[in-house]
Amino acid sequence: MKKLIFFSLVIFAQSIFGQNPEWDAARIRHEMEKLNTVGNVLYLAAHPDDENTRLITWLANEKKVRAAYLSLTRGDGGQNLIGDEKGPLMGLVRTQELMEARNNDGGEQFFTRALDFGYSKTAEETFEKWNRDSILADVVYTIRQFKPDVIVTRFPPNGYAGHGHHTASAMLADEAFKAAADPTQFSASAEKFGAWQVTRLFFNASSWWDEDIADRADEYVTVNVGKYNPLLGKEYTVIAAESRSQHRSQGFGDARDRGESIEYLELRKGEEVKSNSMFDGIDLTWDRVKGSRQVQKMLNKALASYDPQNPDASISALIDIYFAIKELPDFYQKEYKLNQCKELIAACGGFWFEFLAEEDKVAANTEVPVKFEAISQLNTQQKLKEIKVGEKSWTVNEELGNEVTALNDTLKVADQKTVPYWLWSDPEHNMFPIPVPEWRNMPETPAVFQADFIIETEKGDIPFTRDIRYKWVSRKDGELYKPFHIIPQVTVTPDEKTVLFGSMEPKEVTVKVKTYNASKEKVIVKPQLLKGWTAEPEYVEKKNVEKGHTFFATFTLFPTEDQGNFEMNFLVNGEKAHDIKEIDYRHIENQLVTPKASINLVRADIKTVGDRIGYIMGSGDEVPTALEQMGYSVDILDPERLTFDVLNDYSSIVLGVRVYNTTPAIVDLHGTLNKYVKQGGNLVVQYNKSYGLISDKIGPYDLKIGRSRVTVEEAPVAFLNREHELFNTPNKITENDFDGWVQERGLYFPEEWSDDYEALIGWNDPGEDMKKGALLAAEYGKGRFVYTGISFFRELPAGVPGAFRLFANIVSYAPQNTNGQNQTSDE
Repeated sequence: MKKLIFFSLVIFAQSIFGQNPEWDAARIRHEMEKLNTVGNVLYLAAHPDDENTRLITWLANEKKVRAAYLSLTRGDGGQNLIGDEKGPLMGLVRTQELMEARNNDGGEQFFTRALDFGYSKTAEETFEKWNRDSILADVVYTIRQFKPDVIVTRFPPNGYAGHGHHTASAMLADEAFKAAADPTQFSASAEKFGAWQVTRLFFNASSWWDEDIADRADEYVTVNVGKYNPLLGKEYTVIAAESRSQHRSQGFGDARDRGESIEYLELRKGEEVKSNSMFDGIDLTWDRVKGSRQVQKMLNKALASYDPQNPDASISALIDIYFAIKELPDFYQKEYKLNQCKELIAACGGFWFEFLAEEDKVAANTEVPVKFEAISQLNTQQKLKEIKVGEKSWTVNEELGNEVTALNDTLKVADQKTVPYWLWSDPEHNMFPIPVPEWRNMPETPAVFQADFIIETEKGDIPFTRDIRYKWVSRKDGELYKPFHIIPQVTVTPDEKTVLFGSMEPKEVTVKVKTYNASKEKVIVKPQLLKGWTAEPEYVEKKNVEKGHTFFATFTLFPTEDQGNFEMNFLVNGEKAHDIKEIDYRHIENQLVTPKASINLVRADIKTVGDRIGYIMGSGDEVPTALEQMGYSVDILDPERLTFDVLNDYSSIVLGVRVYNTTPAIVDLHGTLNKYVKQGGNLVVQYNKSYGLISDKIGPYDLKIGRSRVTVEEAPVAFLNREHELFNTPNKITENDFDGWVQERGLYFPEEWSDDYEALIGWNDPGEDMKKGALLAAEYGKGRFVYTGISFFRELPAGVPGAFRLFANIVSYAPQNTNGQNQTSDE
C-alpha cells in the first residue's frame, strides 16, 4: 500500500512543480515561510469561477497553507464570452482559466469526473443526471489524497444558491466529510491513501445572499482578507481580483479593490471553534510531523539568516533541510515539501533548467529532437551530474556557472496521447473517463516526458524535474512557451462540422488530410456511412505521400430519405481518423485536441425565403455557418461601419448571441436598426444575459430581459398561436421539431414586454410555471422584429433538424422582401 500512496503523490507533486520558479528575493522569503507551514485547506464548489479567490489567496499567502480548489465540473455547460467553444471544449478553456487563476493566487486545483451538462434548477435534477455515489467517491478520493484540515464550501446545501450543481456540491461535501473518515466507505481510496478525518467543514457565507450578515458577524468566524503583503507588494484582494479576472470566457473581470474585506465562515461540521479562527486548535507547524523537530529548527535558522541581497547564501542550509526532510518517515506532505525545498534551492541559486522539444508537435511512433539547458545565474558552482528522461540518461559532470550548459539529442515518441486525458473518449452518463487511475481528479494530463536534472551535493543527489516544452520567439510578443504534443500520424479535418441536406439532392463534402510522420506509401481516406447513405467515390487514395504533405479529399454524399441527425466518421488506412484543433487565447496556455474526424449529417426537409443575411457577431457563435448550410449568403457585418443603406441590402439581419453584452457599437445602432425594420426589414436578436447589458434598448418596443430559462431539453412545447406565420411559413412546425434537442430549450428569456409583441412559445421545467418569453415577434412599420432566447447557438451546431426548420422560418419572416432587398420609402 505504501508504494501506491507514494506513486500517486509523486505524480500529483510533479503536476505542480514542473516549471522554473521566477521569484525575486522577496518572493523567495515568502516561499521559505510557506515551507515552514504544514497545513491544508480544501475549497469546494461546482464550477470554474465559483471559487472565492479572496479566501484562497489569503489562505495560500497569509496563512501559507496549501489551499486547493475542488471544482466538481470543468464548466462544460457554460456560455462563452470570448469564442465559439462549447461543451467539452468550453470545459477545456475554463479548466485552463482555473489553472491561470491558481497561478495568480497560489492555490492548487482538482476536479471530479462530473460533466457540466448545463444549468440545473435543483439538486434532485442534478443527481438524476450525475451518479451521486460516483461523484461522492471522487470527492472522498480528493479529501483522502489531499488531506485537508479544513473544508470550505462556497454554497449551502439548502438550495438558496440557485443552481442545482451549487446545492449538490454542498450536499456532497457534507456527505464526504463523514465518509472520508470511514475506511469501510469507498474502500479503494481508503486502502490507497488511508481514511482521513477533516477537522472542520465551513460554509463561506456572504452578503451576496444575506445583506444583513455584517450585523450578525459574531455568529461566524470572520476573516479580514483585505491585508497588504509587503513581500508580494500587493493586497490579497488585489491578487484575488487578478486571479478572478482569468475567467474571461465568463466575463468575470474584477476590480482590484483595496482595504478591509471580511469573509464569513459558518461552522457546519466538526470541532467547535473556541476562538475567531478557522484553524482553532489545529497545529500548522512542523511539530505535527513525527521526528521533524530538527527540520523546524533548521528552517527557523534559515529564515533568520536569509539575506535578500545574497539569496545564494541560503543554498547550503536549504540543501541540509532537503535531506533532513527526505530522512523523515513518510507523511502526507513529504513529496510536496521536498519539491518546495528544491524550488527554493533553484530560486536562490538562479538555477534555470529547460527541457525543450525542437517541434511543438510530432507524430506518434517517430522521434523528436530535444535540447537540455542548465545555468546557475548566480554562479554557485553546483555540479550537474546527469540528466535523466525515463530510462534514458546522459552523463554531464559539469560545474554550473553563468554560462549555459547545453545538450542535444533525440527521443523516441511512442503512440501516446498528450491531449486532455478526460477527452480521450466520450463521456458516459454525464461523467468523464479516467484512462489512467493515478490521474483521477488531476487538472491536466501529466507531461509525456519529464527530465530530471541531477545536481550532485555533499549530502547526495537532488533531482530537479522539468516538463518538456516547446519554446519560440514571436516578433510581437517575444519569447513564448507552449506544451509539447504527440499527435496522430495523419489527421483529417472536415471543412464543415455540420452539413444540412434540406432535400434529397446530393452534396459535396471535403476533408483536409495532413501527414505528420515520415513518408507514407499510401493514404486511404474513407467515410464511414450509415444505412441509407452512399458516397462517390467510396474512398480516396493518395500514393507516395511525403511528410508534412497536405491534400484534400472530396466526396459526393447521397442522403437517406429518413430525416434526422447522422454522425459520419472517417477512416484512414482502415483505422479511426482524428481531426486536430488548437485553442489559442492569450490569457491561457495553448491547448491542442484531436477529436474523432466526423461530420454531422442533418437530413431535414427545409424551405427558405430570402437570399442574403447580414450577421452582427456578439460573443461568438456558429449560427452563420448554419445559415450558409440552409443556402443563404451570409456576410459578417462590422457594427462600427454600418449604415441604413448597408443594412437595406439584406433580407434579414441577425444579431449574434450576447451582442448587447459585448458590442458597444450596438448602442449607436439602435435607431438605424429600428429604421431598417420600419422600412420593411426583418431583424432577429438572439439571447443576451440580463446582467452586464451595454444597453437595455433592444428592438422597437419595450422589452426587459430576465433570468428565466428552461433547462430540461425534453420540456414539452406549447404553441401559443399555432396559426402564426412563424410556425407555418415556409416550414410547418410541429411538436416533432422539438425532439432531439441538446442541453436546454433556452435561457435568459424576457420577463416583461410591450403588448406590441406576441409571445409564441411556452414551456417550463417540471414543477414550474410556464415561461412565455422564449420567442417574441412584432410588426413595426413595414417590417418585423423577433427576439428569441431559444438556444439556437447550441442546437444548430449540434445538427438538430427541428432547430434548423424553425430558424429558417424566423429568418424568412420578412413580408416585404420579395427579392432579397427592402423597399425604401420616401420618409
